[in-house]
Amino acid sequence: MAPIGTLTGPMGNPRNNKVRIVAQFLGIELNTTPDFVMNVDNKKEEYIAKFPTGKVPAFEGANDFRLVDSSAIAYYVASQAGSNSPLLGQTAEETAEILQYMFFAEADFMPALA
Repeated sequence: MAPIGTLTGPMGNPRNNKVRIVAQFLGIELNTTPDFVMNVDNKKEEYIAKFPTGKVPAFEGANDFRLVDSSAIAYYVASQAGSNSPLLGQTAEETAEILQYMFFAEADFMPALA
């Protein structure tokens, strides 16, 4: 399977790792940027042209589809596994529970890891 896009950001970044874990769990390939330097590469004109907020990580997929925010990127990557993805939920209630824990982790754990 070909990569679905490029995840841009430093490889050791916890938010970058969150997206990579989702992709690996689901067998989805992503291109990465192992030489990315935080606060250097995301300040460059070409980066800002693609991602005006300068946030990291960032994702660029087919047809110039772009996202920033690791939770949004992780959710999008999970959706690429199809409607039976175990990380999306099969009902509105399951999806809400998944999002609940994703937002909980983002608010309560990520600050300690960053």
